Amino acid sequence: MPEIKLVDLTKRFGRIVAVGHVNLHIRDGEYFSIVGPSGCGKTTTLRLIAGLLEPDEGQIYIGGKLVADVPPEERGVGFVFQTLALSGGMAQRIALARALATGVSLFLLDEPLASLDARLRLELRHELRRFVKDLGLTAIHVTHDQEEALSISDRVAVMRMGKIEQVGAPEELYYSPKTLFVAGFIGENNFLECSVLEVREEHMVVEARGGYRLIGPKARFGRGDEVVLAIRPEFVVVAAMRAGVGEISGEVESISFPGRDAKLRVRLESGEAISAR
Repeated sequence: MPEIKLVDLTKRFGRIVAVGHVNLHIRDGEYFSIVGPSGCGKTTTLRLIAGLLEPDEGQIYIGGKLVADVPPEERGVGFVFQTLALSGGMAQRIALARALATGVSLFLLDEPLASLDARLRLELRHELRRFVKDLGLTAIHVTHDQEEALSISDRVAVMRMGKIEQVGAPEELYYSPKTLFVAGFIGENNFLECSVLEVREEHMVVEARGGYRLIGPKARFGRGDEVVLAIRPEFVVVAAMRAGVGEISGEVESISFPGRDAKLRVRLESGEAISAR
């Protein structure tokens, strides 16, 4: 069960910085995922760890050993790629079996479920985690599907433009994003531009466009600061009421049912639209 350490890892392709001074510590036996939009550097990072690419700067440690001069076949790594064959998931099961047969202790999975249908993705994502945990392996799973990453990972790194935006447990990324990018990429959010009116002991009062006053979590802001309030759709309650503190007037534009919960789109009097579930 090797731990993985990336220290100021950097890879350039001409003028493009694919991976820029990335620092990561992946623990022994951890199922770790890297998520981000296409071109953010997540697959390049995986290939650097595997030894399929050489870094321009920085160090890679596997099991406490610097692997700068260690060829891919001697790193104890099993690499599972995305398959283009829709074969009931059998191709990926075979790829996993082949990787396991080599006696590896580190699994690198590059979009392993991307080409499968929705039902198979749900089934195989949990099989992958069970494989890793039952055999006491370490896994790094790269995907653009944030729901996939949140559902099976111990921790997740969110990448953007070659850099790490945030690393944390799924619940931490969902409920306590540190940047607007993470808040928008992990799950769905409504964003309202506001001004801080008061900072109290447990929370702060902000004013949104249209003069609506809302209660926000206490943060490192002061009175008069311009902030963005992120509100998950499931925390928006739509009801017939007059606008007071914590309430905003609007009109329901549409109702859809994508599955599990109804989704409402509400047009606020300020002109902004928000989602509610």
